[in-house]
Amino acid sequence: GSDGLCKKKDLIMSKFDALLAKLQKENTERNQTNTEAEKSKVAAYKAWLDAESSYRLQSEKVKEAQEGAAYARSQYEKWSATTTATAKRLQSMQAAYPKEKSAIEAEKNIINEILRLIGVLHEEPKTKAAEGSKPLTLAQI
Repeated sequence: GSDGLCKKKDLIMSKFDALLAKLQKENTERNQTNTEAEKSKVAAYKAWLDAESSYRLQSEKVKEAQEGAAYARSQYEKWSATTTATAKRLQSMQAAYPKEKSAIEAEKNIINEILRLIGVLHEEPKTKAAEGSKPLTLAQI
């Protein structure tokens, strides 16, 4: 009986050893699979973070470009309005200036004639102190 018991014990121990070897092999395979899955998860998460970062950066660039375009548009509209107003003022000045210039020339001729008449009417006797003096101007009178 004890021989049969030893054989059964040896058989059971060999089965347990086989089971242990099989479980250790499966454990190693699962660990490798788990490690690969973890690496894959980390790589996917990093790729997602990179994509999210790139998306947010591009979104900010779009927002800034839209704000810049709106600013440029408003500046252009101000410039355009100023240019139009200046062109209108230039046209009115070009129309009015010849009339104003001829009026100023006429006034200048009248003032020169008045100064000449004042100079003739107001001649002073020439003395050494008066020599070299000029006729009085309108402001001096």
